Formats: sequence, C-alpha cells, structure tokens
Amino acid sequence: MDCWKQILNSRRSYSEIIKHPLPSQSGVYSFFLKSQEFPFFQLTDIYPEFSFDTPIYVGISQKLARRDIFDHFEGESKKSTLRRTIGAIFCDDWKLQPIPRDNQGKASSYSHYSFTSEGKISEWMHQNFTIGHCEIPYHACNSLERELIQQKQPVLNIQYSLNKKTIAILKQVRKACAKKAREYDYPRH
Repeated sequence: MDCWKQILNSRRSYSEIIKHPLPSQSGVYSFFLKSQEFPFFQLTDIYPEFSFDTPIYVGISQKLARRDIFDHFEGESKKSTLRRTIGAIFCDDWKLQPIPRDNQGKASSYSHYSFTSEGKISEWMHQNFTIGHCEIPYHACNSLERELIQQKQPVLNIQYSLNKKTIAILKQVRKACAKKAREYDYPRH
C-alpha cells in the first residue's frame, strides 16, 4: 500500500489518538477537516472537488506520537507551524494575543510566536480535525512531504505549496501576528 493510502486509512480524531496514540516512529502525517466548513477559506473555491480526502496540512516528524499530540493538538504555537497558522487565522475573532517565542529579540522570536490563549486553538483542533499518518524512515520524509504537498495542495501549507493565492493570504495573517508579537509588552512583576 502506498503512503497516501496509509494516511487516508489511518485517520483518527483527537479522542481516538488519546486512547490509541500514534507510533513513536518517524513519518509523514496529514490533517483533514471533519466537515467542509472552514471559516477562513471557501474551500470549494480553492478545491472545486473538495472531499474529506483533501488534506488541510501535511507535515513530517521524527516521532509521530510526540509531534502530533504534544506539539500540534496540545502544544504551543511556537513549536507548530500548523497551530501558528490556525491562531493567525482566528486571531481577531478569538481575540488572541500573539506573544514572542522568547525574550531574545531575534527575528525568530517574533515569527515563531505563541498566543496567550493556546487553549482555544487546541479546542478548535480537537473538534475539527482528524489526522492520518504513514511511517517511513526519517531520511525519506522531506522528499515525500514535498511530493504530497505539491500533489495534494493542502490549504494550510506554505512551504512547497504551489497555490500562490492561499500562500499570500496565510503569509499576510501570519505577518500581522508576528508584528503584534513584536509590539507585545510583557507584564512587569
């Protein structure tokens, strides 16, 4: 069975993953929406034949279980491009405050921001996403990730994507959050 079929056949919700975690091996994973509702993009405009087999995000991991549970579903946006993007999309609606990743003042301190209320992102992901995976040796992950992103065009991927329209929109909302993180003034104790 090819890797894409393994990803499709292994899809599970957050509650299923908590009961039966993903393996700790390396591999490629993909997030899928549970419904066709996505508040930021009209998915059928981007994907005229959108289906539940259309990925929303594709990524790689050295340890699937740790990455997908602790970084994506339960983590902080500073460690997850997917969470940063979702937070940026909903930043105004949910009144999220982007904050720097750390206080070192480097460019990555702001571009890899977190939010003061990460729980809203986690809750939304729990309710709206399923995830599938394919175990492969880590040395093969990058090329397969690139291939899948270019073939499937997941709407929340920027790197390797060929969809200039969604890339521009995502970069714009993420840039706005990075700017807010740069302007954030930590409370004094």
